[in-house]
Amino acid sequence: MRNPWKTLLVAVAVICVGLMAISSLDAKGGGGKSKSKDKGSSVQSSSHGEGSSQSSTPPGWSKGRKTGWGEGKYPPGWSKWNDKKKNGWRSDRTGALTDIDGVCVRYRIQEQKRNQISQAFDEAIAGGLIINEARKKLVTALQNADERRALMIDTSKSVLDLLK
Repeated sequence: MRNPWKTLLVAVAVICVGLMAISSLDAKGGGGKSKSKDKGSSVQSSSHGEGSSQSSTPPGWSKGRKTGWGEGKYPPGWSKWNDKKKNGWRSDRTGALTDIDGVCVRYRIQEQKRNQISQAFDEAIAGGLIINEARKKLVTALQNADERRALMIDTSKSVLDLLK
């Protein structure tokens, strides 16, 4: 004859182990629901995340423009960022604008055009581009005589088209 207390104790132990396993799976993101995160493409610097990517567009942006920026100059979730991340983003943006303006001054681009280039750059990063990769792309274009001339024709539109 079996001991009912022993059977009850074994049943409770099995249930506890099962609950711990389910809890562990949920914590790791494997609790039945498919939570796909694009681990293959990470984002650069503190502009939008950590790491680097081949494209200047963050993961998921190929599916359309994301909302959240509105007309503001700070990224979505800004209020939830810690001071270190906010300062890193500001630093990346300021450094990029300084680099871009320096190249413009070197090639004697008028102040009005320089301002248009800076505004277009800000629009592009507000559209989700990674700051440092967009900076490299724009600086490279400004250093090329043919591309620089093309950018001067319709500055804002040309800069946004270049950075897409």
